[in-house]
Amino acid sequence: MKIRIRIKTPKKICFKNTFSFDSIKNWYINFKHKYPNRLYLTIITIIIVTLTIILRPHILNLLSQGDLKAQSSNSITDDIEKQSIEALISENYNENIQGISTSLNNEKIQSDVGFVDLRVLTLEDFFNHYGSSLAEYSDDFIEAADKYNVNNWQLIPAIAIAETNGCQTGLSYKQKNCWGWGGAGDNRWEFNSFDEAIDFITRSMINGYGNDRMNAKDIQNTYCGPSCAPYGWKWARGVNHYVIIINDFGEKYGLTRTNEIYNFNE
Repeated sequence: MKIRIRIKTPKKICFKNTFSFDSIKNWYINFKHKYPNRLYLTIITIIIVTLTIILRPHILNLLSQGDLKAQSSNSITDDIEKQSIEALISENYNENIQGISTSLNNEKIQSDVGFVDLRVLTLEDFFNHYGSSLAEYSDDFIEAADKYNVNNWQLIPAIAIAETNGCQTGLSYKQKNCWGWGGAGDNRWEFNSFDEAIDFITRSMINGYGNDRMNAKDIQNTYCGPSCAPYGWKWARGVNHYVIIINDFGEKYGLTRTNEIYNFNE
């Protein structure tokens, strides 16, 4: 007995091209007829997207050029304002610059970034003239003078030059003691920093002498001690000499000359 198995083979599959030009044309006509508004919206969207893709590089280029011009304009404006303020200080004029009220007859000049204390500028010029590193601590001298209400703000800077040429002699720089504070040898004080020394000495002197005696002549006998007595007013005259020089530097900024001693015989 034989068993037969019949195997059916599939017919050949043929793919018909359903996307012919006519079919697309018919679909477009039907879509236009049924949904005219959607068709117009679709066409507009396609146009906008196409233009965006084409014009995007040009738009970015124009925006970047605009940013560069704006930055360049701001930089030029900043330079002009800076130069104007510097010119005002150096030429000793009283005027208004772009709404900034300035007066060199006062001790401070106001700018849009705060106050520039003309006494600080004066001390910077003074110390730089003698090559002293104390120039960078000029603001500390003025801050201490204002903090303790010291009228003679020139005195302590003048003593620093008279005693050690602004911390350029002996161990003065290492000890952060430009004023010979404490005396000679092992008695001389050593401070941790210049700003600490300036604050301490200013406070000690105003508390010890008061504003009425904060001048080279009245402090000589106690500050310089008996060693100065045989030389008359030599120490006081030396300190007063530097007070006068500080005032010389201050005059170019319009500061009034103060605290100078004219008669040591009285």
